[in-house]
Amino acid sequence: MLVRSALWKQSLEHFDMTPWEYKAVMEDAEKQCVTGLITDCLRRNNMGLQKKCVIHMLKLQKALTAENKRINGNLRLLLALLENKGIRPSVVKGQSIGAFYPSPELRVPGDIDFFVKEEHFERALQTIEQEWLGQDADRSRIFKEFHFEYNGTNMELHKNLLLFSSKKLMRYFTQLAQTSSQSTVKVEDMEVPTLEPTLNVFYTFCHLYHHFRMEGVAVRQLCDMAILLHAHRDDLDRDRLTEILRKTGYTNAFKAFGTILINKIGLPEDEFPFAVREKDQKRGQKVLKEILRSGNWGQYGRKTHKENLMHTLETGKIEIMNNIRFFWLSPRENFAQLTLNVPFRMKDWVVRKRLKKKKEQESE
Repeated sequence: MLVRSALWKQSLEHFDMTPWEYKAVMEDAEKQCVTGLITDCLRRNNMGLQKKCVIHMLKLQKALTAENKRINGNLRLLLALLENKGIRPSVVKGQSIGAFYPSPELRVPGDIDFFVKEEHFERALQTIEQEWLGQDADRSRIFKEFHFEYNGTNMELHKNLLLFSSKKLMRYFTQLAQTSSQSTVKVEDMEVPTLEPTLNVFYTFCHLYHHFRMEGVAVRQLCDMAILLHAHRDDLDRDRLTEILRKTGYTNAFKAFGTILINKIGLPEDEFPFAVREKDQKRGQKVLKEILRSGNWGQYGRKTHKENLMHTLETGKIEIMNNIRFFWLSPRENFAQLTLNVPFRMKDWVVRKRLKKKKEQESE
């Protein structure tokens, strides 16, 4: 209910909140990466809070506002860098979706993710290396994206926006991404290029869904999906989205998550592009239960947090179990994930460990 109020400006009946209740709410909000949304809701509804809670809330909001402003400043530098070289990237997720929120400065920020089409990827990579990093990237491991840090902000230059285990789906989505037109969104005073609305909705959902099956996601990702559908309620091509979901086999998954957006996040039912069935409701309840249990990137639902062999094995177990438990949400891709991707990821981890050990021995 608090998230619904924060996103859609619904009023709550005023009541006083004890410090213990405030602490419990904020702990859950942190687990789900919606601390800014919740504090905005508490402030807007003039909830009765004790002084120390108000001070904590204002400090948190100030920190989030400063962090968003810093990241937006780095986004401005990135766009200027690439556009001066004639490269127009598509910024996805993060700040490009946060701009649609009632209070963009209070969305918990993350990385800057941007996509350039294949013919521009090498030039974009060279530009970033020469102008910012001053060193060559490890080209041997670049397939989906190139990770780097600049001015305290993590950034990802995407060559492929998504990786599907099914080669057929991979070819299909790659073609969509490479031939897609662009749209723009206003971030502060910047016109930021991003994906056109229909592909953006599909990509944002796929990113959410893929991570849900691999490790886990937070309520923040659900809020991003809801706010994007709300923002594009008038310019979404529903027929094209229907066709993309049919070809990828993601219709069941999209509808299941849609029931959560409507019932729990507060998306108006007429802004979700499809009618949902009782079966979708049941599947959505099962999905939400897992999200609330495991929290952001699944870190609260696992036993091992240190990066080691046990962490990798547990991640593999989570991925396998989620693909089995939620198999009927996307049978084709889940089957490919179980038979192709999971074994590949385990083998890849072993290879990386051996290379790391070899480099350490050579440096000695």
